[in-house]
Amino acid sequence: MHTLLLTLEQLHSSGERRLLLITGEALWCCQQAQSLWQEHGLWLGYGPEECRPHPQKQAQQRLGSEYSRVVFNGYSGVHPDMLGACGGMVQAGGLLILLMPPLASWPHFADPDLIRYVAQPEDAAACHSYYLQRLQHRLLASPTLWHWDQQAGCSLPSHQDSPTWL
Repeated sequence: MHTLLLTLEQLHSSGERRLLLITGEALWCCQQAQSLWQEHGLWLGYGPEECRPHPQKQAQQRLGSEYSRVVFNGYSGVHPDMLGACGGMVQAGGLLILLMPPLASWPHFADPDLIRYVAQPEDAAACHSYYLQRLQHRLLASPTLWHWDQQAGCSLPSHQDSPTWL
């Protein structure tokens, strides 16, 4: 955790925006994201009351705003458009935090967002999220992915020396 906090300070100084993928059990993921929370942040999906969580569908209403931390709780559903919009809400030196189940369970994850594609909610269980499959593939292929897993710990590729953000 200490290394992560130091790296976040460097991130802020360089003005670079980053994604931090936190994977594990839902409660554990929320606790880790809460430990990184900042007052001027946005939490979308289920989360601790003190972080003032908002439904993910409200992400579009916040377009044009910037936040130092944006937490996107994938346990509340992974709507591709909302996740993409959140990437644009992260201010310079900020962090987009994506909370998800362990990587090995993504192919079987019952994504709550799939309900919007079916006539009956119970039919969502038969759906497969090709978006999650592609997202997982792209994230794992990234040599710069910041990943904090409940079992494996925190993996932070070295932060290259970047010029100080003015």
